[in-house]
Amino acid sequence: LELVYRIYFGWLPLPLTVIALLCAIFYIFIVSRVIRSKRIGRKCYVILINRTIGDILGCITALTTSFYVLISKHPNRDIVSLLELFFVASFWSGMISYVSISLLKLYAVWKPIDYREKITMKRCIYLISLSWIIFALMVVYTLTVTALTKIPVLNEWSGCKLETCQMSMYRFRNSITVAVYLFTIFVFAITVTLLKKEQKTINSFRSNGDISTKGPRFPLYKLALNVATFGGLNIFYVIWCISMNVTHDGCFYQRNFSEMQLILAFVRCTLLLRIFVDPVISFIVDSHVCHLIILLNSFCFRDN
Repeated sequence: LELVYRIYFGWLPLPLTVIALLCAIFYIFIVSRVIRSKRIGRKCYVILINRTIGDILGCITALTTSFYVLISKHPNRDIVSLLELFFVASFWSGMISYVSISLLKLYAVWKPIDYREKITMKRCIYLISLSWIIFALMVVYTLTVTALTKIPVLNEWSGCKLETCQMSMYRFRNSITVAVYLFTIFVFAITVTLLKKEQKTINSFRSNGDISTKGPRFPLYKLALNVATFGGLNIFYVIWCISMNVTHDGCFYQRNFSEMQLILAFVRCTLLLRIFVDPVISFIVDSHVCHLIILLNSFCFRDN
């Protein structure tokens, strides 16, 4: 187990975590400048910043785990599990941000006239607050059940066991993860369908000579990239959640703990890869972000 921790929780994810953290910090810097320019709608960008803050927290937690397992002579599995709790909770903050963005885009495509009036910055702040409330609830819920299971005095009082209370907690958490993931994909799919219909309408107007017709509010390829990133790189964690829920043996995870940690290390890397890929895609396809990066580069070269 110590070898698994040192290699797969320590050395292996360390370079990816550092790169992902730097990309996330740079992304927040760029998007903050874009928002301050006041040339764009700020609602989605504020939620994107919130998602990236959760990603940064996840990277910091992953770095802490890496340093701990590399420095400690005998890494304690309970401490590693505690650090992983905050990593998963930060993933949840990002997940809620993804859901919020998908719902905002769906509403903007479905009812564009009502979008500006009903989707206010205040309501976006409420969504951001909700993501961190869920983060806190996830941490408190997991810590409470873990304490009732592993602290002798509380365990004697509650009668909780690993195969009962803790397994029920993990199954509930995993079920919510799968449900939110599928719901987000479903919302994205509806948005893509509506965008395709909107694009057909626009093309028919343009074929009739109306060249003044504007394109769709959200380009289809950008939305497709969002879906691919969210769906493709989070699916491994969702598969992990499903596999844990379909296992009826409550002691299976504990009996095969080293092997399970090895699989979990791979799943962690896919989540870290998503943290790296998201900003890179924005740097390439988001015209506002790309334009500001070009301006910053030209300014730096001019100073040199």
